[in-house]
Amino acid sequence: MLTQTKQIPHRCDVCKKRFAQKGDLKRHMLIHTNEKPHECVLCEKRFRRHGHLNSHMLTHNKEKPHRCDVCEKTFSLRRSLKRHMLTHTHVNAHVCDVCEKRFRTSGDLKRHMLTHTKEKPHQCNVCEKRFSIVGNLKRHMLTHTKEKPHRCIVCAKRFCASTTLKRHMLTHTKEKPYRCDVCEKRFSLSGNLKTHILTHTKEKPHRCDVCEKCFHQGGHLKTHMLTHTKEKPYRCDVCEKSFNQSSHLKRHMLTHTKEKFSLQESEMGSQDFCSDQNDICKKTFIQSGNLRQHTTTAISKKSYRCDICEKTISTSGNLKKHMLIHTEEKPYRCNVCEKTFSQRGNLKKHVLSHSNEKLHQCVVCDKTFGRRGNLKRHMLTHTNEKPHRCDVCEKRFVEFGNLKTHMLTHTKEKPHQCDVCEKRFNTNAYLKTHMMIHTKEKPCRCEVCEKQFKIKQELKTHMLTHTKDKSHRCDVCEKRFTRRETLKRHMRIHTNEKPHQCNICEKRFNDCGNLKTHIMTHTKEKPYTCDICEKKSRRVGDLKKHMMTHTNEKPYRCDVCEKRCATNGDLKKHMMTHIKEKTHHCDLCNKSFAHLEYLKKHMLTHTKLKPYHCNVCEKNFAQGRRLKIHLLKHLK
Repeated sequence: MLTQTKQIPHRCDVCKKRFAQKGDLKRHMLIHTNEKPHECVLCEKRFRRHGHLNSHMLTHNKEKPHRCDVCEKTFSLRRSLKRHMLTHTHVNAHVCDVCEKRFRTSGDLKRHMLTHTKEKPHQCNVCEKRFSIVGNLKRHMLTHTKEKPHRCIVCAKRFCASTTLKRHMLTHTKEKPYRCDVCEKRFSLSGNLKTHILTHTKEKPHRCDVCEKCFHQGGHLKTHMLTHTKEKPYRCDVCEKSFNQSSHLKRHMLTHTKEKFSLQESEMGSQDFCSDQNDICKKTFIQSGNLRQHTTTAISKKSYRCDICEKTISTSGNLKKHMLIHTEEKPYRCNVCEKTFSQRGNLKKHVLSHSNEKLHQCVVCDKTFGRRGNLKRHMLTHTNEKPHRCDVCEKRFVEFGNLKTHMLTHTKEKPHQCDVCEKRFNTNAYLKTHMMIHTKEKPCRCEVCEKQFKIKQELKTHMLTHTKDKSHRCDVCEKRFTRRETLKRHMRIHTNEKPHQCNICEKRFNDCGNLKTHIMTHTKEKPYTCDICEKKSRRVGDLKKHMMTHTNEKPYRCDVCEKRCATNGDLKKHMMTHIKEKTHHCDLCNKSFAHLEYLKKHMLTHTKLKPYHCNVCEKNFAQGRRLKIHLLKHLK
């Protein structure tokens, strides 16, 4: 030990490290004092050693005197050429004793060994975070000092590390020097090429020890592990919200700064809006990725075509999702009910239905939601904000999807066709609901009476019949309704508003459904057929009533005399016989009636109006049943 001390006589008083020569000790002390005496006269960057300054000066004069004899690539430093030569010789002389992985240099092996020993000798003096490599510590320190010494000469954007600046410069030069030998796709970074190669080899070398899920990259595994540990190390300094990824924190910070990017800003640093070929919308976005997607749709650049149906898609990712429609592949499976999905996002939404966890609460009415997007849409009901406007009729909508569906009413486009009856629909959702008529499928079941329904909304409406919840009240007649939409339709009775007009006879209706039924009187269309006697009906409700004549089903019971009725309307009429109340009065003769339709028929006696017309003999009748009796005379 004494002989070793004599051979290395110069010791650092700070870290106790020893040096053979006094000059080496002096240079080492600059690390502790953080002194950088050698300054570049061009960019004012400072260095500890004169040799480092000389190497740096080569970056300004673009001089690269050292050339590779194999590929003729040039380098500014001799040591850079030496490292490069190892890529041609493929000599990996340094072997790890633990995992037998091979490395080109001893330095690479030393850094690798730290992954086995878990040793992190370099500690941050500010937050005490530890690092295995001193370079990582240096980069980390810049997050505390907020220093970004490396500046892009094109757009003036600044970076913490020189390697990050180099990657950024490729966005300006559009250079992609790394090419995949399998599909010839090119990449700007060698790391991206390595990751891409794994998509061909299907290799996922990084495995989670908890759930055994495998990943292409070690970074993805680290991010995944946070889902098990529930750790969220990245915290917002403004609202103290925490995130498990730094990228999520960066996106979140934009909600505070209200900063919005454009494609031009992200590449040239000039504008803050969409400005495509025709300068159409100048829409702004918080995330640059969203802007790029929008710009692709704005200029109608759809370069990816489906080989099966020839549909053109704007991005390769959307094309992959579209192909699942043809292959009917559903690779994502729910671990609870084993239901499968074609997209991971749909599986995540579905999983929330099992957990019944609703983390997002409305601050106005305390209603809770499983997803943040649903809460955002709900908040619009309080603000009455409808940001999406139709350019044709200026009608406004809460959601962009609703506007898209509405636009089809102007274009008369019905792209979704039923394979059974060839009926066409505006949206795929309407087609799916229609298909249940053919399949007789009713997946939504009431837990109270076990009645089944095709869609969840029908079940929700039905559940109100059990809860007797009628929270929507008419301010005119104080009648109460279970749904807001039903109240809106009811209000048209008081306002006498009839917004829906028949294009053939110009008759107007207060409800769209009534107009559709009326149109069938012109087209003679009766789409609903009885399976037993093949009688046709215009409305599904009429078919249901008719079916009760075969089943003799009378589900509605009078609470007074226990008489049973086939329809709710028949029960209401019957209840009037017990009440003996005649609430509908004629203004001309003061005669009273128990039912509104009786009053309407009576009014025809005053107006002498006979709206029912016989097409054979052109005789007119005041009541429809009189016309039906009359038509029997012509049939004899």
